Amino acid sequence: MLNNYTETIYINGQQPSIDDTNLNNNENQTKLITLEVQSQETKISNLETPTQTDYIPSNNIPYSEGTVFYDSSRKTLSVYNDIPEMTLNLGQENIVRVYNNTGITIPNGKPVKLDGYITNGVPNISLSQADTFGNSRCFGVTTHDISNGQEGFVTIMGSVQDIDLRSYSIGDMLYLSESVLGGLTVIPPKIATFVGIVLDNSINGKLLSNPKALIVLPTIYSILQNVSTISNISANIYQNFTNYTQSNNLGMTSNATNGSIHLEHLGAYRISLNIVANFDTIGNAKEDLYIGLFDVNDLANPIKEIKDFLGKDSEAGSFYPSFMVDIDSGTELVIGIKCTTNLNNISYSAMTFDIQSINII
Repeated sequence: MLNNYTETIYINGQQPSIDDTNLNNNENQTKLITLEVQSQETKISNLETPTQTDYIPSNNIPYSEGTVFYDSSRKTLSVYNDIPEMTLNLGQENIVRVYNNTGITIPNGKPVKLDGYITNGVPNISLSQADTFGNSRCFGVTTHDISNGQEGFVTIMGSVQDIDLRSYSIGDMLYLSESVLGGLTVIPPKIATFVGIVLDNSINGKLLSNPKALIVLPTIYSILQNVSTISNISANIYQNFTNYTQSNNLGMTSNATNGSIHLEHLGAYRISLNIVANFDTIGNAKEDLYIGLFDVNDLANPIKEIKDFLGKDSEAGSFYPSFMVDIDSGTELVIGIKCTTNLNNISYSAMTFDIQSINII
């Protein structure tokens, strides 16, 4: 540390001799240099021992743009920006400044997409909807009302508050609505975009926003293969396939003995069949052959029925239908077969009944 500068002392009005002890030439300049060096030493010392700012925890700080405080309810530093209706919670959410050029006010808590234009250096937004691939590209949720012609903020990841979520349950996963512009639904549509999870389902509810556009829903399946039953079929009477010798499934339960597959989830499914059968000749007439998909609780009314035919004098037939159906959750399905004539001594070189989900809920 540089010592304080001591000015030259005059004795009896006489200037002392100029030597290493008495440097009285340019007296004031030397003093200034000494003081500057001492100031820099102080700054270096302060940097080596940084000061600490303690924020008093609070959750009721009056709004003033630029205010920084420790939010005791969110357990993080929070900042007030130029939007009085929102608070930025540092480290707990990501927001993007946007511009509303839609001609209407976009309310708080609405899923939005970028519309491809830039205004005032920030991206324009418009409401999302899962009716087309382009409209379903949700990238965030508005975190306050944004008037037409005004800038605002969209939450990319984090909680959005003061949304009426009374129609949902806590923990519900919400998707972009196919039918309502800017709407939400618990049922993913064919074009599925995940928006967020309900944290509070009150009138002033809270949504954890974390959009994932155009998601691929899980695929579940079940396969039943090879049967040895149904050796004879009486004319015009459906008979269900049972006693499969092999089965495999993921996300569905199957029963090889009674030939049923149980669907846990509402959704759209593709049903595929592969039937190759040999039997006694049917004679000199063309006969109609039917394959039916049934709910085990209603074997009189097929969910889906497919018609084919067997040619004159046939003693073998093959059938490879594939079709898509919408099925309720909890449905247990079986496959049945009937013909307009008796089929006797049937043997099967192939018999596969499989279901694969297209879009499950």
